[in-house]
Amino acid sequence: MGVPIPDTPKTLLEKLRDGDEISRTEFYALYREMIVSLGSLKGLNSAECDDLVQEVMILFFEKAKDFHFQPEKAHFRTWFGKIIHGKIVDLLRKRRPALPEEVLASVPAETEAPDRLFDLTCQAELRKVYLREALQKLKMRIEPETYRIFEYYVLKNHSAADTMRLFGISRNQLDKNKSRTLAILKEIVAEMKQNDPEMELDFD
Repeated sequence: MGVPIPDTPKTLLEKLRDGDEISRTEFYALYREMIVSLGSLKGLNSAECDDLVQEVMILFFEKAKDFHFQPEKAHFRTWFGKIIHGKIVDLLRKRRPALPEEVLASVPAETEAPDRLFDLTCQAELRKVYLREALQKLKMRIEPETYRIFEYYVLKNHSAADTMRLFGISRNQLDKNKSRTLAILKEIVAEMKQNDPEMELDFD
């Protein structure tokens, strides 16, 4: 059996609303790294990031059934980012010493308002998710050796000379590999964007 093709957030959410447990597992695998990165950005330690992942996922799966993609009103990145940010704030608040409510009420919650860096990091992490999806689809469209050459030369940025020597190919073969594989990858990204107009990913 082949490797399942990853879904875009839009498709995943549609499946989640139908109670698809496999999609829950897939969503967890796709977005765990993003959540941990954002938690670390805000100063959470490893244990707190683990708690963050669990709390975000619980709240996300609870709210997912009511979220609908409306690019002009509700972007997935913004909505998901707010869930993550809110849970980060909750975890940071737990660090505060026990104080009377009237004292806590007077303390400004500096972490409550999402900042520009958080938003940019959220956007960058989501692009990584999309790229992983696109590359997994690419693997299923080309020969394993073709992908290995592309990965080594383009994705890992090794020199042409090293790549030709390692794989025993000519410069002409290397250039054709890159050109054809990039063309397929761009097709995949275009297809993903058709299914999920909010997706922000370009691969030149």
